[in-house]
Order: sequence, then C-alpha cells, then structure tokens
Amino acid sequence: MSEKRRIIHVAWDPNLQISEGDEIETTRGILDKNTGDVRASRMKNITTGREEGSEIEGIMATTMPTDINPHIKGIVQEIRSSPSATVFELVEGIGVLEVNLLKLIKEIEPYLDKEIVEKCIHKEDVEDVVTSGFRVLEERIRTRIGVDASHHGVDLVDEAFNQTNGRLVFGETSSEQLGLHLLFRGSFLLFRNPPSHRFIEEYTEFKFSKLLLS
Repeated sequence: MSEKRRIIHVAWDPNLQISEGDEIETTRGILDKNTGDVRASRMKNITTGREEGSEIEGIMATTMPTDINPHIKGIVQEIRSSPSATVFELVEGIGVLEVNLLKLIKEIEPYLDKEIVEKCIHKEDVEDVVTSGFRVLEERIRTRIGVDASHHGVDLVDEAFNQTNGRLVFGETSSEQLGLHLLFRGSFLLFRNPPSHRFIEEYTEFKFSKLLLS
C-alpha cells in the first residue's frame, strides 16, 4: 500500500505566508520527542522557494532550537492562525498531486452522490473504497433490472448491458451499446475483482482516489 503517513503539528510565528498543499521542509526547531510535534525555527517552502527564519532563533530560553535530522518534510494540510502563532498540520508520506486531488474531492463533495460519499469516500482502507463503490453500483444495477443478490459481478453486467437482451441498453447504435457494455465489464474486471480477491500492493490511495472520480 501507500507509504505510511504521519501528521506533525508545526508551530511558527504569527502571519506566516503559507497555503494548504504547500510542500514544507523543516530543518531546525524545538522537537517534542513524545509527540513528534515541533516549534520550528527554520524551514523551506519548497513550493514557493521561500526560506523562513523564526523570531525564536537567537532568543535565550530554557529550550533552544536545534538542527532536526532527518529533516521533517511533508505537505501542509490544515492551517490555524492566531495573533500569537501559526500552527499547521504537516503530513509526511503524501504527495503534492494527491493533496490537490483530495482537496478537489472535498470541494466537489456536496455535489457527489450522497450514498457514494457516505459509504466510500471517507473510509481509511483504500481497498475498501473501491469494493464499497462497486458494491453500491451492483445494488443499483440489481434494483434497476429486478434481480436478487445471487446476480453479481461480471455476470450481472452482462445480464444488464448486453445488446441482445440486456435490460439497461443505452445508445443509438450497436457500437455505442457495445461500448457501454465493455466499459462496465472492463471496470469490474480491472478494478472491482482484484481487490475483492487479494491485497493489491501496487495500488496507492492516490490511484484509488482518481478511480473514485472517474
């Protein structure tokens, strides 16, 4: 599966210029060894190219900033600002493209099918996202053609969409009807069946998220 994630809370001076989705590398600060959170004093915004230095550098205190090795590198997920500090969540083990995709899902979620959102999108197990989505689809196909749960998988698709006697045939020409049939059939064979029978190590959460939007 995808690289294991870790969420780190990073504190900084107020009025920090930062945005959700920015890639940040924290190189120096005061690290809480118990929680992994950090009061950062030096970091680089890889997305914008800006290098930041905190006001706490050079101030004598009981606990002084030190170099962080290895550097803490991740994607900004959530930002909370106050007059005294900026605190943001830095997520390790996630890529910029995935962050942007997940932000897009969040933005369009109010317009998505409510059942898909409830049963699929917010699951932690990415393989369960796919199997649950196809489970919803199978239930809807069965309802439309009036069959019970003994009809499932590719056989259900063939029963519903085949051009000869299918009950869900769409398209004005035989080639269009065949295209729709093959579209559903291919989706079941490529995406629904594999995670139903084995663990799919080559699939990442990013790929599953793209599938959900396709």
